[in-house]
Amino acid sequence: MSSSFRERISIIIDHNDDPSVTHSYDCGAAWENFALQGFHQGLVVHGMEGFDYDRARTELRIPDDFQVEAMAAVGRPGPKELLPEKLQARESPNDRRKLSESVFEGPFTSKS
Repeated sequence: MSSSFRERISIIIDHNDDPSVTHSYDCGAAWENFALQGFHQGLVVHGMEGFDYDRARTELRIPDDFQVEAMAAVGRPGPKELLPEKLQARESPNDRRKLSESVFEGPFTSKS
């Protein structure tokens, strides 16, 4: 976890003590709602994986009986010029598939 993100963490999401076999699914559903609510409030919510899970556990003092699933950076949008140059280049339209190619109204239709 980068020190620039660690300084700005303002929330840790917790759960109850009841074991659940669907914990990863539940975490995904909670994450989606968390991201949607953040967007609704004008925030940028960026989910992350591939961070140092053990270091996150240590630095955030997460007990061993909790599983670290993912991490999210939450903040207010700012000028792209404040980003490191490497990240500025990523802040442009991408070649992702258009939503209309994946979401359909009514019966499934394929455009292929």
